[in-house]
Amino acid sequence: MTKPPPPKRDTSTPTPAGPCYWPVDLSRVRIGPRFMGHAALGTYRSGYGYHTGIDFLSNAPGLKVVAMADGVVVSSTPTASRWGYGHNVVIYHAQLGLYTRYSHLYARDVKEGQRVTAGQQIGRMGTSGTDNVHLHFDVIKVALPNPRFNPHNPATGGVARPLAGLDPVEDALTRKYFSDPLAFLNGRSAMNPTTQKVVHA
Repeated sequence: MTKPPPPKRDTSTPTPAGPCYWPVDLSRVRIGPRFMGHAALGTYRSGYGYHTGIDFLSNAPGLKVVAMADGVVVSSTPTASRWGYGHNVVIYHAQLGLYTRYSHLYARDVKEGQRVTAGQQIGRMGTSGTDNVHLHFDVIKVALPNPRFNPHNPATGGVARPLAGLDPVEDALTRKYFSDPLAFLNGRSAMNPTTQKVVHA
């Protein structure tokens, strides 16, 4: 995944990062597996390695998913079951210097190259590429090898020989690319997209 060139702007004054939103209405979801969860720790499913982000769980598909912040869609792709993540959107947030990824969507409402604003609907929560209704959400520090990069999957650029147990190589690779979404959003005083009020989780 290639990082887009930054837009030209006046550098005489700092550019504010703008508001941040939770990607879903927190009052309508449950928080599931968290960042760096692992089956060996009893905090994630077996066979998936380390959890790169956070899962927001729902009982039914269709809940609105929004862009965390202003940005540009660098990838919007349909289900590719071999590599997981289902309908998948990746957004680059230049003013924050990071990316976000929204996976297992029921539908995607944005295209590659499209500019989005904080809180704008980009899709709906679904079950694509998984067996239950949830949004997998990642905060990404550097450009991924590909939009469906999974440190536990060699086909996507992950470790060559994934281990069933805790793996320091995979641990380091996960931390190289991903940050804790809960810590980031709480630290940014993110707003609920429905109420427009700051919420901490």
